[in-house]
Amino acid sequence: MSVLTEINGYYRIIISAINSRNSPATNHYLIRELIEANTKLAQSAINLICSERITKISLTLDSPSTPFFYAIQSKNLSRQYLVMPGYCDCHYFAECVLSRCTAFTQCVHEMACILLEYMDSTLSLGAEAIVKFTEEVEETEYLEQMLLLHDE
Repeated sequence: MSVLTEINGYYRIIISAINSRNSPATNHYLIRELIEANTKLAQSAINLICSERITKISLTLDSPSTPFFYAIQSKNLSRQYLVMPGYCDCHYFAECVLSRCTAFTQCVHEMACILLEYMDSTLSLGAEAIVKFTEEVEETEYLEQMLLLHDE
């Protein structure tokens, strides 16, 4: 087993361990481990979060398992990326994860969404406060927005 394979496995174990059933302290600890595992990717994800180009779209339901996805605007605002748990429609994700069948993702969009989902909305990193933007929509609009993003 190569060192890279072991690191990939460690990285995915951390990601899969972060969930809503954990205490906030446990998730913060796991996120810190994730950041230390790939500092450059984590910093890029934090920068993306602070750029305020991420919107969480969730279906209007009163349920702990409400479906959601993220819409992330590109740097030049020419397109938006569709990001769901374990998936991003960016070129990098398709090339490095889907076509190569690697468990290790270095997709900054996916990492940013993982951090947003499980970090406390009041947690600050340095001087920057992490803020979640959530848009709740009805079923028809939810599906329309997802299809629009997927077709871009």
